[in-house]
Amino acid sequence: MQSPKLCRPSSRIGHRTDNRACSDVAGATSRLLRRAAQTQERLAAGLALIAGFVDAYGIITYGTYLSFMSGNTIQAGYQTGQANFAAAVPSALAIAFFVGGAFAGALLADCAGRRGRWLVFGVVAVSLTFTIGFTQLGLLYGGAHIAAISFAMGVMNTIP
Repeated sequence: MQSPKLCRPSSRIGHRTDNRACSDVAGATSRLLRRAAQTQERLAAGLALIAGFVDAYGIITYGTYLSFMSGNTIQAGYQTGQANFAAAVPSALAIAFFVGGAFAGALLADCAGRRGRWLVFGVVAVSLTFTIGFTQLGLLYGGAHIAAISFAMGVMNTIP
């Protein structure tokens, strides 16, 4: 298969370009780009689905958003403005650990190079698995649930 450079018209007199080979290269490039876009769309849909499920779980179980921090920002600000600092703690905890997870995930992805996406996926999967396991065993108390899951969601937010 010819490279795209060979598909450009030549400035030499009497030199012709094989148009069929050029269209084959363009078609292959188009198919690769389409496949890459479909893969990115599926990844985005899957990550949004996971984040939505985790957020619904968090709001039902703990009364705190664990993935989407805009709700926590509003809750923390409102509770603080009402001088109800104890009620603002779970939201503030989720925000702090989400930001820490995003920082850790960015560092992890940057240090891992090409394998960064898979390493970040692994860290998220292991974090959520341990959180579920420790919860089932009764080993997580208080805000530890919120912190652990928000940290994992922050890491997931950095998936390239």
